[in-house]
Amino acid sequence: MFFYHNENADAALASAILYYSTNDKKYFNLTESIILTYAKVYKELPLHDYLEHVGDKALIRGARLFSQTLDEANWAIRIALAYDIIHQEYFQHK
Repeated sequence: MFFYHNENADAALASAILYYSTNDKKYFNLTESIILTYAKVYKELPLHDYLEHVGDKALIRGARLFSQTLDEANWAIRIALAYDIIHQEYFQHK
């Protein structure tokens, strides 16, 4: 799953940049789809860590998508940048 989530973050950021550069709605739609999909499920994912602790046992080491907070932070930066690029357009059409 590590690579899957990273690939999604890369795709969200790349498509946001392409949308900003070309104003082609297909790139906006892809970015929006990726961000909204994670927004729907993220809070429901249990914390887990590299020692295979889940939930409260994961404590501060755990994350939701990855097994450690550093990996999750790197993923979140790319998702946040993608959101920052498209957010004005998103709210104009909602």
